[in-house]
Amino acid sequence: MKHLVIDRRIIRNNLRAIKERAEGAAVYADLSANASGMGLLDIAKLLRDDGVRYYAVSDPKDAAFLRSNGFTEETIMMLRSTADPEEIAQLIDQNVICTVGSYDAAVAVNGLAEARKTVAEIQIKVDTGLG
Repeated sequence: MKHLVIDRRIIRNNLRAIKERAEGAAVYADLSANASGMGLLDIAKLLRDDGVRYYAVSDPKDAAFLRSNGFTEETIMMLRSTADPEEIAQLIDQNVICTVGSYDAAVAVNGLAEARKTVAEIQIKVDTGLG
């Protein structure tokens, strides 16, 4: 039977090395795919305990899950662009940074934020042709 061994010391050491090289820049922890199969909430808590305040997810449900489990002050960013009104509404309501990778996504985010009388924070995804 196969199993995954997670050594928290190695995760912490890797995080320290990344932070050192980042020289004060924000470091986002990518928690996509259930934190790569390691457990979204467990890894998020471990990283928060070590000072991480920025998280990236690939599903709005993951952002909502983090928010409902106490990640209310941390910055959460959606990694993929979406023009789906339901997903965008959930992201805006959870105060999650939306990724905009198309004109349709930009219009959708802007329209839903305007309807909610708020400003949605976005990041712009640019296809540089590198895959």
